[in-house]
Amino acid sequence: MYIKNNSIVGRQIHDSYFLINIKANYLNDKCSLYELNDVGFFIWNKIDGSNDEYSIACLLRDIIVDDIDVEVILNDVEEYLLSLERNGFIIHC
Repeated sequence: MYIKNNSIVGRQIHDSYFLINIKANYLNDKCSLYELNDVGFFIWNKIDGSNDEYSIACLLRDIIVDDIDVEVILNDVEEYLLSLERNGFIIHC
């Protein structure tokens, strides 16, 4: 299971999605944004401390197409969550 880092917020700006560290000390009013696609933002919104990797993969399969093996989606979800964790956006619990 994963939880979100309290310093990170997800925001939709027009047709794009971003993760933003709201507690970072931005020099010269510049900040770093981590852009997400629709699937990445969907996964971000399912990270709540109660959904594990498998349940997120099942939810994703249900909205995309249900004839894809959930194990294929699970591998991608696990890789994506590890990337978010490496970047400090989420915490494994």
